[in-house]
Amino acid sequence: MEKLLAMESIIGSEEPSLDLSIKTFINSDGTVDGEIRIGNLLEEWRTLEGLIYLESFLSRVMRDVGPITAEGSYWICFGVRFGPSNEAEAGDLADLYKRFRGLFQAATHATQADMPASIQTNISTGLTVIVRALMDRRGLPPAMVFVRFTYSPDGERPQRYEGERPVKQLKD
Repeated sequence: MEKLLAMESIIGSEEPSLDLSIKTFINSDGTVDGEIRIGNLLEEWRTLEGLIYLESFLSRVMRDVGPITAEGSYWICFGVRFGPSNEAEAGDLADLYKRFRGLFQAATHATQADMPASIQTNISTGLTVIVRALMDRRGLPPAMVFVRFTYSPDGERPQRYEGERPVKQLKD
């Protein structure tokens, strides 16, 4: 929770126009998730040309927040939520993505939250690939970005959520 609150403070001070919310929950398998949702994205971040600015912003925020060095197994992933551009596309997307409050989502694989280089790679490679693929293949800009921290009592990497598929398996 401490890292989520730090992120909220940093993001809010750097870009006050963004909508921020935090949600935490305990799962039946004993893992604990905390998620910060970043909505009302700047229009320039929602273009292929502006994607580098979103990536740079998230990288700066994560450097300022720092890794989780507490004892235990903490993981982090980055994701994007987006909506269909028409009704026909909604049906196609439903077969490929998990749905969250009417928006579809895709996320990176979780990396250990105590490794700054892995966190930055997750942003610069993972999130960028996801957003670029959605824009290239579907013409869909991100509606919301999220960062999810997960505590795993057994040290195991969190699995993908039911309904999420890796980008490489997506069909055109």
